[in-house]
Amino acid sequence: MRRFHFPNIPPINETFFVPEDQVSHLSRVLRVNLGDLLEASDGSGQVFELSVTHIDKETIQLKVLSSKMGAERALHSIAFIGELKNDAMDNTISLLAEHGIQTIIPFFAERSIPKFDLKQASKKQERRQKIANEAIKKVGGLYSCCVKDSIPFKEIEHQTVDIPQKIVFWEEENTPSKNLNNINYNQKHAFFIGPEGGFSQKEIDKLLSWGCQSYSLGSRILRAPQAATAAATIIRYLTENQ
Repeated sequence: MRRFHFPNIPPINETFFVPEDQVSHLSRVLRVNLGDLLEASDGSGQVFELSVTHIDKETIQLKVLSSKMGAERALHSIAFIGELKNDAMDNTISLLAEHGIQTIIPFFAERSIPKFDLKQASKKQERRQKIANEAIKKVGGLYSCCVKDSIPFKEIEHQTVDIPQKIVFWEEENTPSKNLNNINYNQKHAFFIGPEGGFSQKEIDKLLSWGCQSYSLGSRILRAPQAATAAATIIRYLTENQ
């Protein structure tokens, strides 16, 4: 059964209306009918069984029949991603959301091509959040992904002070990622991916002084979106097998 994503699904036996931006797709494209059963998530890890109780040209009402926790393991990961050019950053956010990363924090590194623009920050964050939401819908993910506002590199220390486990993936590191199994993935942790051109030595020194452990993603130098995807894939595998 196809799984939909609706925010704030109420308790069992209560009803709610499908968000306006999804009504047309359900009624005209998927042609749902009165009495049809749907499966949905709300980003909390639960799977809901729903029934269509009312449908017209503008609204669809659903009733919650049951709920249970899904099989997907939650990733307690915060991804810090060096700012990339628009298309590359959008693609990276989409891929990380598809892999189940729950928080993404872009940051401006020395080698980031985009520069911080306060006027555009809010619009950019809203657009990126929509990209993450659509990615989760596409794969039927059970957990939501929050894309935060971009921050300067120096703010990372403050943002991670209460995160005991921090990982930086760096192309000049020799410690293989197979050693990452010493991390407790059932607790909150963060990982860092640099921008195009990678981290500077000064930035690596700072991250290590802030408690990061440095690891390699292999002998090949990966583009930033591929590095982020590789890191997320490794972390999901280790989380599900720990």
